[in-house]
Amino acid sequence: MNTKHLNDFLEIHEADPSVVVGDLVSEYTRLAIDYSVDGFKPDSFDYDLAYNIVIDKYRKGVEK
Repeated sequence: MNTKHLNDFLEIHEADPSVVVGDLVSEYTRLAIDYSVDGFKPDSFDYDLAYNIVIDKYRKGVEK
C-alpha cells in the first residue's frame, strides 16, 4: 500500500466518519488483486488503478 493512498483514505474518513478506513483498504486491495497479472501479487500499477477507482467512488462530495 502506498502511504499517500492510505493518507487519502484517512482524509475521506475524517470528512465522513461513516466511511470506514478498513472498508476502503479492503476494496482497494481486492481491486488491486483483481487487476494483477497473476491474480495474487499486485504491483504498484495495479494499486494505482485500484486507488483511482476507490477515490472516485468515495470522494464524491468531499472537497480537499
